[in-house]
Amino acid sequence: MKKIKQRRGNNEGCVTQRKDGLFAGYINLGIGEDGKRKRKFVYGHTREEVEQKIAKLTGTLSSLKLKSLQNSFCDLMKEWLLVFKINDVSSRVFEDCMRNYNLHIKPNMQNMGILQIDSVVIKKLLNRIYANNHSREVVRKTKTLLKQFFDYAVEEKLVQYNPVLSVNFKVKEKRDLSEMKRPYKAIPPEDRKKFLEALTQNSFLLTLCFIGFYMGLRIGEILALKWKDVDFKTATLNINKGVTYTVDFDENGNKVGVKTIVSTPKTSVSVALLPIPNVLLDALKRWKDLQKEKGEKLGIELASNDDFIFCNDDKSVRTYYGTRTIYNRFLRRNKLNEQEFHFHALRHTFGTILKENEENLYNIQLLLRHATAKTTERYLSIDTQKALSLKTHLDVVFQNLEQKQ
Repeated sequence: MKKIKQRRGNNEGCVTQRKDGLFAGYINLGIGEDGKRKRKFVYGHTREEVEQKIAKLTGTLSSLKLKSLQNSFCDLMKEWLLVFKINDVSSRVFEDCMRNYNLHIKPNMQNMGILQIDSVVIKKLLNRIYANNHSREVVRKTKTLLKQFFDYAVEEKLVQYNPVLSVNFKVKEKRDLSEMKRPYKAIPPEDRKKFLEALTQNSFLLTLCFIGFYMGLRIGEILALKWKDVDFKTATLNINKGVTYTVDFDENGNKVGVKTIVSTPKTSVSVALLPIPNVLLDALKRWKDLQKEKGEKLGIELASNDDFIFCNDDKSVRTYYGTRTIYNRFLRRNKLNEQEFHFHALRHTFGTILKENEENLYNIQLLLRHATAKTTERYLSIDTQKALSLKTHLDVVFQNLEQKQ
């Protein structure tokens, strides 16, 4: 595969390998008094050695950059992550970048210099990651992170070109279905009744999961809801925020703390006023009465307009991790933990139920608040058992076809 070459700037020199194995490079010094082009030649045993000599002559690299070239690739990339990347993304995204760097990039490129890395090295790295993880998403994130770093390296003239640009990664191989996760992301129809009946044992989880099951809200949006967001008269719910978290890091990029915050929703289209189904409206009324009773016993108001619907007993917002612990304990107790009924499965189930009842895709997209219909389509699981119920319909279709012929 050909490298995508990038043209050198003025006075950046040229490096070639001679027949005796040595590398030679030169820079143009302009035109002499005799009208001939003047060049300054330098020599070395490696291309990197010559390029550094040229850099010293032309002054295109600062002393800091020259020092950087003596560091390993991993040192340079980590410095870029901690100086530049950390300020360009959210703390959650940066946590993912550092995890990717520490797990996949650093172990495989620890002892390499930046000038040793070309498209072949990058391709081998991506192949190795896929072989170990069988995840195209991990490969994609690794490739993107490397591309962003080399874009920076090219701009800073640490390298001549970005080796990631000439690397493609496509997986067309067939895989054993037994190794794949359950493709049905929603709660299967045969398990929904058991799941909903089990929720009746816990009024907190029943109300919380009902919002996910009957309205398709994300868990962060549910935890951020306040009573003023519910209009019982018009049966509407105002979604305008979400619970998330920020991560604190030390000077080496290690996670040292996590803080729960209430912020704007995931995307702009996530802000919406949505209708509340009657079954959920009744559940919310019962939960509000329970919160009022608990508040009276504790001597604190837990159901005022400014209170979180699912607040802690001290009125503070619940964390995602704390709520997930309660939910996972509920799944284990009811022997549902093997079904992968994670929080987000409730959102998938909401959309899938609408599809099963022949709701059009546009309306499902509106209720799920997706920016595109393509995203909505990925959410909707297909019930393969439903195909069996179509036998009578097929018989009628083909019987009519035979009569027309």
